[in-house]
Amino acid sequence: MPRHTPAATLAWQIAAAEAIASRHGQIEPVHLAIGLFSLEKVGGALAESARLTAADRESLRREQATLAELLSGLGVEAAPVRRRLREAAGHGSGAPGGTPSRDPAARAAFAHAEQLGAPGPATALHLLAAVAEAADEVVAQGLAAGGISPAQLAPRARAYAGVALAPRDEGDGQDTPPLAPPPGRR
Repeated sequence: MPRHTPAATLAWQIAAAEAIASRHGQIEPVHLAIGLFSLEKVGGALAESARLTAADRESLRREQATLAELLSGLGVEAAPVRRRLREAAGHGSGAPGGTPSRDPAARAAFAHAEQLGAPGPATALHLLAAVAEAADEVVAQGLAAGGISPAQLAPRARAYAGVALAPRDEGDGQDTPPLAPPPGRR
């Protein structure tokens, strides 16, 4: 079984392209966020050029629709948030080109997404929840400029992915009640 859905894999590939384009030496969480907020642009010929099977294209389409629904419920659109995330990321000082690896925080986000998705593959929603839950200053700044906070985004992404909320900060070890999944969801 694959570790990531086609949407999560494409978000990772987009994140790598973003890191290269902005001359960052590594894929950082902000690049993952940009990749996730870029999934709405992937379709048609691009999905076919990525050599996705018909089943993978359908899986991608479902995740795209779910992400769009999640963002709509929060009153934001992907494109303006993506632009603000790019502004927050800025430009690095690295040489153009190359194949960037994930930095430790991006690797941790993937590991957390895989835990959230277990025993199945990690979806784009799992990755979005993981990035939002561990949002650094750059991700938080970009999201806020786009009209959303990590604290708003993380529980919604978990709910749409069908994952219970993380334990509360009070240290009681109990999970907060999950948000009711949207109609028609798990």
